Amino acid sequence: MCSLSYPDGFIMPLVYGLKALMTTDDEGNVVWKVKDPAKFIRDNLTTIVRKYRVIIEAYSGDPQKIGKNEGSYSLALDAFETELLKLAQPA
Repeated sequence: MCSLSYPDGFIMPLVYGLKALMTTDDEGNVVWKVKDPAKFIRDNLTTIVRKYRVIIEAYSGDPQKIGKNEGSYSLALDAFETELLKLAQPA
């Protein structure tokens, strides 16, 4: 069990970024674009957070400003999408 705690302002943009891993099927059900989303997150979260760190530094680590800034959400979504595209490219 993890005993670490982080302000919602840091976490919510990353949760929003998970949108990149989802789509809807022909019946309108939300489905994962990747076979194992937990594995995707384990394998890519460090890279995603490195990109997201730019926002944290830009707002001097203020979770209120980060969580209220639209750019935080866009950057997190873009970071997830980038890693998903890398996964789709042939090696």
